[in-house]
Amino acid sequence: MWSHLCSVAVLAGMLSLNAAESEPAAAAAPGLKPGGQNHSGFSVDRTRKYEDVLRENDEWIRKNYRHKYAWEDYIALLDELKNSDRYIVCPGRDFIKTFDPKKVVVYMRHDIDIDPSTALRMAEEEHKRGLKATYYILPTARYYGEQTPTGVRRYADMDRFYRKIQALGHDIGVHNDLLSMAILWDIDPLEFQKQELDYYHANGFPVVGVVSHGSGVVLSRKLNNTWIFSEFGKKGVYDNRGVAVEYGKHSFKDFGFLYEGYRIGHNRGTSDISGFKTGREVVERLKSFQHGDRVSLLTHPIHWGEQTDKR
Repeated sequence: MWSHLCSVAVLAGMLSLNAAESEPAAAAAPGLKPGGQNHSGFSVDRTRKYEDVLRENDEWIRKNYRHKYAWEDYIALLDELKNSDRYIVCPGRDFIKTFDPKKVVVYMRHDIDIDPSTALRMAEEEHKRGLKATYYILPTARYYGEQTPTGVRRYADMDRFYRKIQALGHDIGVHNDLLSMAILWDIDPLEFQKQELDYYHANGFPVVGVVSHGSGVVLSRKLNNTWIFSEFGKKGVYDNRGVAVEYGKHSFKDFGFLYEGYRIGHNRGTSDISGFKTGREVVERLKSFQHGDRVSLLTHPIHWGEQTDKR
């Protein structure tokens, strides 16, 4: 699997955008071959059943990962958030237009990364409490589709699973890994993203939001997936073994999005990768915010569950 969870330190840095301060090790020299020549990066597999995909993915997780925080602490987090006298909890599309000086406005963000099964469990518990979030689906995750030498073949039947999350009142978003795919498969990022969004929209998913993934492929090259968008001010070219990988030429709106989660208009933030030892510390951090704060609350499903499981 080419896409991996990043270290706590690196992802926490992304949350505050500190990681975007690093530049690539070397600028590309003139004379590079033009990149983005692979136009077959996105395709669809209509044969695999989502039950089989999830069973294999869950087994892989059980063998390789252990939860960081107790599930009961996640329930405590939700019970804190359901206090509507103090909080307004929003998915990304609503957060960008929601302001209240008398309450803490929370952008509830879930980067599904590698664990869709726990994501659904979260979505169900949030629904019970009247909370809505955005769940970002990673196109380089093993449950998303088969990774081939030229791209990814999306498992169409997984849409049935994503609809379960959507039916609970939550949004579906894209977890951007475009730079990884440009490096691995020579895709044109703008073209790939249009193809993926067209697929989502044609199949009943009104996706409007994106948030960038801390891919090992990208971070190991001292790049950052946020740089694909011009709003982050990092226009440049990466020399991928003689092939140009360009970034920062187009805005997230050019890519078809209303917002990018790291530039969503929040003034405070916290997450389950902020160095906390227990999930209860995430709850206490949330309690520290003041009326009028606009808070980005990021959680990753892989970090929450019964801690007797190996995750």
